[in-house]
Amino acid sequence: MGARSRPATAAPLALAGAALLMTLASAGAAASPVAAAAPSPCTENRGDFTITTDAGAVRYAALGSPRRPVGSVPGAGAVLLRIPAANRTLTSATLGQPLVAGGAFGAGVVAAPVNSADECNDLVIGFPGRSGGRGGVAVVPGDATGFLTSAAVWLPTAGLGLQPGDRLGSALTAVAGSGGALVAAGAPGRDVAGARAAGAVVTWFIPSGGSPFAIPAPTSTGMLVQGSGGVEGRAEAGDRFGEVIAARGPYAHDTVTVGIPREDIGNRADAGAVARLTFAGPSLASDQLLWQGHGLPGTPAAGDRLGAAVAAPTQQLQAAGLPGANAGGRADSGAVIVRTDTGTFRRLTQGTPGVPGSSERGDRFGSALAVLFGTRGQEVLSVAVGAPGEDVGSRTNRGAVTHISTGEATSGFTFASQATSGLASGDAFGSRLVAVAGPTDLDEDRVDTLLAGAPGEDTSGHADVGRFWDSRTSGLSLGSLGATGTRTGERLGG
Repeated sequence: MGARSRPATAAPLALAGAALLMTLASAGAAASPVAAAAPSPCTENRGDFTITTDAGAVRYAALGSPRRPVGSVPGAGAVLLRIPAANRTLTSATLGQPLVAGGAFGAGVVAAPVNSADECNDLVIGFPGRSGGRGGVAVVPGDATGFLTSAAVWLPTAGLGLQPGDRLGSALTAVAGSGGALVAAGAPGRDVAGARAAGAVVTWFIPSGGSPFAIPAPTSTGMLVQGSGGVEGRAEAGDRFGEVIAARGPYAHDTVTVGIPREDIGNRADAGAVARLTFAGPSLASDQLLWQGHGLPGTPAAGDRLGAAVAAPTQQLQAAGLPGANAGGRADSGAVIVRTDTGTFRRLTQGTPGVPGSSERGDRFGSALAVLFGTRGQEVLSVAVGAPGEDVGSRTNRGAVTHISTGEATSGFTFASQATSGLASGDAFGSRLVAVAGPTDLDEDRVDTLLAGAPGEDTSGHADVGRFWDSRTSGLSLGSLGATGTRTGERLGG
């Protein structure tokens, strides 16, 4: 990664989400949608992870497990669909593609209304190991009972010149706007003008119209790299632009935020930065590049890794993680930058008064983020912050999750720990955070659910199978949306 200097002009903070919420054509060509048998319509789309039917609202979650072995194929990857009474597991084979060792199917997963012709969310899945590591992205149409795998399509990659190692689909998101939706996926291994693994973001514009339960063909495909097409910065070796993209949380938005934790600022290696791109018409336009001291509070330091996590943007709350920050001189204790609609933004650590715990070496506070509504009180918006290296008592690297909240009656922030029992040393609770949208009631209130990953959790004698813990096991769900890994070393939730 090359070093650079930056102008000192300030820019307003605008960050987007990170945590991950949670097929059959040849490479480079879109498949023709196959009509599914008797799909069920959704009566209303009330949230990324809520299906609303005539019988009422049903919560669901789509959780990627990119390290899961499938049969004898290590690291082939899978997507776990947590739908009450109808749980399913999708693999690349389910969707018509071969299993690939290290293929990491499910590395990126997001639910979004890609097809505007119906009220159902569709499932977008990244498969970075596809086609010799060139990668790919599939879209699976949704209906009121789940997702129609028979009608899945691969988004076209012809003309992109993908190469082995580009790993398209390592991270992704989807945004909706006038005239259609945009899917954006990272290819962090992409070489740019001789700069190895400088990284890129590929976009597809899906037009409005078409027919229910069939994904329209994209009308345009683009590729964004730093230093070209209005995107700020410079494409430099090892930046891996597109490695972190804000997953679409429970709130619609028209921006795509790319975390660049490997970005150098001056001679400070891996200080990190955040790029904001705005969806305008059929494409993305660069908005701003932010780093500490330029739009964000703080001073960049080597290894801070700003942008390793970014939280879904709302008008009320925005956040970015710096898990490599050395708070109080304690290496990798971590930090997070948070802003509210009052214009207040702060760089917070576990040493900040009121924040639970204390900044300790290796806590990695800010490794994962998720924005939730109603979980800490009525009309209260909060950001959950993961610290997977946190020690709790004698349990080393047990992990922890802290909620930073703001609401209509709150000026500033309040803090609370996520209560979870049964965790052990090495579980790394808080490595990944997923926000599951709840339904909106007559008062427009909602209560979201947090799924928190503990990839080091052992089960039935199997080490590091991993688990997603469900913070809310009652209410609309017929059961917990949490999930447990099945194979040694799967590390679900990491």
